[in-house]
Amino acid sequence: MKTITSQKKLRLSFLIFILGLAGSYAQVFNGDLSLNSQSDVDNFNYSEVTGNLIIIENSITPISNLSALNTLVHVSGNLLINNNTQITDLNGLDNLSNINGNLSFYGNTSLNNLDGIQNLTSIGGSVTISNNDSLTSISDLDSVTSNITSVIISGNDMLQDLDGFNGLSQISISLTVSYNNNLQTISGFTNLQTSESIVINANSINSISGFDNLTTINDYLTISDNINNLSFLGQLNTIGGDFTLANTSLISLNGLTNLNSVGGIALSYNNLLQSLLGMENITSLSGNLYLFDNNNIMSLSGLDSLTQITEGLTLSFNDSLTDISALSGALISGNILISENDALLNLNGLDNVISPNSLWLDNNDLLTDISGLSNLSSITDYFIVDDHNALQDFTGINSLETIGGYVRIDGNTALASLNGINNLTSIGLGMSIDQNYAMTSLIGLESLSSIGGDFYLRESALESVTSLSNLSTIGGDFTIRCNVLPALNGLESLSNIPGALNISFNNAITELSGLDNLVSIGGELRIENNTSLGTLTGLESLTTINECLTIKGNVLLNDLEGINNVTSIGSCFVGVEGRSVNSFNNVAITIGGLYEYEGNGSLYDFCSISALVASAQVSENELIISQNLYNPTYTEVQGSNTCADASLSINEELIKKINVYPNPVSDNLYIDLSGNESFNINNINFEIYDITGKLVISYSNLQQLKINLRTLSKGMYFYILRDVNSIIKNGKLIKD
Repeated sequence: MKTITSQKKLRLSFLIFILGLAGSYAQVFNGDLSLNSQSDVDNFNYSEVTGNLIIIENSITPISNLSALNTLVHVSGNLLINNNTQITDLNGLDNLSNINGNLSFYGNTSLNNLDGIQNLTSIGGSVTISNNDSLTSISDLDSVTSNITSVIISGNDMLQDLDGFNGLSQISISLTVSYNNNLQTISGFTNLQTSESIVINANSINSISGFDNLTTINDYLTISDNINNLSFLGQLNTIGGDFTLANTSLISLNGLTNLNSVGGIALSYNNLLQSLLGMENITSLSGNLYLFDNNNIMSLSGLDSLTQITEGLTLSFNDSLTDISALSGALISGNILISENDALLNLNGLDNVISPNSLWLDNNDLLTDISGLSNLSSITDYFIVDDHNALQDFTGINSLETIGGYVRIDGNTALASLNGINNLTSIGLGMSIDQNYAMTSLIGLESLSSIGGDFYLRESALESVTSLSNLSTIGGDFTIRCNVLPALNGLESLSNIPGALNISFNNAITELSGLDNLVSIGGELRIENNTSLGTLTGLESLTTINECLTIKGNVLLNDLEGINNVTSIGSCFVGVEGRSVNSFNNVAITIGGLYEYEGNGSLYDFCSISALVASAQVSENELIISQNLYNPTYTEVQGSNTCADASLSINEELIKKINVYPNPVSDNLYIDLSGNESFNINNINFEIYDITGKLVISYSNLQQLKINLRTLSKGMYFYILRDVNSIIKNGKLIKD
């Protein structure tokens, strides 16, 4: 047996010690590692994880502490500590210094603070701290000094002071602090100098003392919280994108002493804000100026240094705003919307609005003067003026010559004319003039020659369209509806309407003169419920209707003289209930309708369409004649002896001898047949129609010459007096 020397024993002992020590050293874990129970945590013995380290408990064996993670120094991927119910702090992560990826604390309901992570200095990705219901402090992240791309702090309801991240000087993407219901202040981020964007939103913040060194935000800054001053932004000089302040308790914008460069400004729902003083150093906006629902702002003083606003101006629902003259030095482009500013009297300050993309003026109740737009020369897209109660005309914008899009002038109750746009020559798309109840003329449109789309004249007090004498082009439909026009004089330059022509519910129109040069209509010709219309005179040049002809509800129309020269007609695809139940037909001509109120109650002469029907362009299935005084068959319309019922013609001599009075009437209406004793009073019928053409009163076999109308509602009506053989007289009746 060999004897082991003392030297060999010493070597052997040292080898055993080294092997034992090596066995106790922490090791590197390659790949992703998930720890789902306390035992998983306790068995952790790694200094580095090369992938993601995910700590999420399962419901059976919750994780209560992380103390066994004290060997961890580095995570190459993400560290996610999410949805744990018993972890109260991060003790155990004391040696962690570096995370290459993202760091997340989410849904840890008992996590009170971040104690234990105070030695973490570098994070390569984002930090998310969200929905940790018991979290009161994040100050342990003060040691992080570099590389963070973004920070999200949200839904931590017990957090009152955001007091961490004081070592950061830069955030490369974004900082978001939102929906922390009890967060009252931010005292952290004291060394932050630059961030791509910052959002502080929907917390309970009333003051901020952090951000002492913040100078640059490359994109946007959004603060939608209950803050009452901006002194924490005293070092800020640049915001590359929009600067948004919403739902604040700010009275002024004092505190923005060094701010001189901003992309855009958006102020909304700041109910205590009284002025914009504090923005005096801002000279241009590459984006928008947007003020929405700031109830106490009276003027835009503070923006007097602005020389340019590139992408548009919105001033809406600012109830006290009376003065926008501070913008007088700013060239304003883009889309302009000025709406619902109840105290705004004029647009002085828009002197440098020259060629905006669009201009929309809407419901500024006291606005009377738009001459501040005196240099407006063109609009690329749309021009809208809606719902103003005091605006009477467009005086002051005589420089406007072209509009590339559509025009809508609707619901301006005091607007009497369009005087002021007298040099407007063309509109690229359509035009709507609707519900301007004081508008009696279209003065202001004398130079207009072209409308590229549909043209609507509806529900106004229009008495004349003579100002349209130069209008030669309409690109789509032309609708004249619910006006008091007696005729259409002024439309003589129109020879072609590519779309439909709709003349409806114009109770004063008696003839169609003004359309004398109209040759063709690309769509339907509809003449409906014009209760004073007695003739179609004015359409003699019309030869072509590419779709259908519809004439209904014109109670005084006796014949169709005026459309004698139509030689070509198309059809419309319409439903014809009652004639062919639940079916659809192509109909070329409809004279009257299926219901009594759709009929032309005096119409007895169809001879003007005889040739057109006889030419075989209109088949029997394409012709509807119903509810008129005379309703000839398809064959009768074609015949020269049967296309009219002469027995129903109005006796002109009798008309001169008959008097229906008083008119207007309040109680009793009298019918004087003096000189016509040959009439049998028992054979006379008296009918009253409302302005829609609906029969409202009918006396058959009139027994007396006095009719009590006391219960008839006030308004305008039409009467027809007839016997068994003919219409004796018809006319207009006013009920007081």
